[in-house]
Amino acid sequence: MSLSSSPGPPVPPASPIDTRSAHSVTVWIKERQNAGALRRCANLSIWFLDWLEDMPKGPILNRKVFLPSCEKHSFEWVHKGLTDLQQKNLLEYGLHQNPISCPTNCCRRDILEYLHSW
Repeated sequence: MSLSSSPGPPVPPASPIDTRSAHSVTVWIKERQNAGALRRCANLSIWFLDWLEDMPKGPILNRKVFLPSCEKHSFEWVHKGLTDLQQKNLLEYGLHQNPISCPTNCCRRDILEYLHSW
């Protein structure tokens, strides 16, 4: 009798999150909160960024994006040691890879303030 380990059904890759849509980013945050990776916290918000591209005749608006943000800057990153620009790019283009989570020792008081704000 041989034991074969056949893989289960293939898991399709996650679809990229449209970070140009506040709704899509909000849905992603709620999914990550339900999965326990992000906490319901007063410090968790969505930043709106206008990317400007430097051109010889002056900066032009290149794109607008919505990104999750922590006011305490306490996200735990899957990839350590990234610069601010690398973190922004990872959130903009790789949000579907779940690159961030909240630390397990996140301040409980902030969570209670968030719940009381509803």
